[in-house]
Amino acid sequence: VTVGVPLASGLKVYGRWDCYRDARSWHSLKTDYDLALNYRLGSHLLFQANYSYIVDRSGPGDGRYNVFDVQVAASF
Repeated sequence: VTVGVPLASGLKVYGRWDCYRDARSWHSLKTDYDLALNYRLGSHLLFQANYSYIVDRSGPGDGRYNVFDVQVAASF
């Protein structure tokens, strides 16, 4: 499930929930909760910041971790 909402001109926020079971059992469930901010500067430059909280039941240990990444895309 993904939902996006414009906050201002060129600025959007997205929320996403995603889950996947590789072995068709609840012990292999991997769930992603994501939040993203997109800022478009003109028609050729896009900045994106993503935060993900992941719960992975398939591996050993706690299986909960965070990921943060920043991307820049340019078209010409």
